[in-house]
Amino acid sequence: MQQVWGYSALQTGLAVAPGPLMVPVFAAVAQRLSRTVPVGRIGDGLGLPTILSSATDDLPADRAATGSAVVNVGRQVGSVLGISMLVVLLGSPVGFHAAHTAFERVWWATALVAALAGVATIGLTPQTGRIPPPWQCPPPIPEGPKLCVLSTT
Repeated sequence: MQQVWGYSALQTGLAVAPGPLMVPVFAAVAQRLSRTVPVGRIGDGLGLPTILSSATDDLPADRAATGSAVVNVGRQVGSVLGISMLVVLLGSPVGFHAAHTAFERVWWATALVAALAGVATIGLTPQTGRIPPPWQCPPPIPEGPKLCVLSTT
């Protein structure tokens, strides 16, 4: 924005500020929507709270922090790799035409990665009525009905 459009550092900061400012707003919206509508993987504000809570949902309490940390590490590594790829694809264009061509190249690469990610996530929706993990099962009652049946099928 500074080199191609001639924005000052302050103008550039103000131009990109609305995006990060919307994250907490949509996180609050996502919290209410996620009870009735699956809103995961729709932007940071809607997806991040859902991803973090679902990543630790099935973990025992003593492993929830580790599970959350693993998800955050994966998210951070993905961000670093994505931004690195963006910089490689953008290069150092000089002038509007070169910058526009680089932008189109990055846009198509982003669209391709998004499509591949969409295909990769098919089937990742949690099953309803699933069997709880062993640590969430109540202790067995002698000669009583089994409340949790663990199955590998």
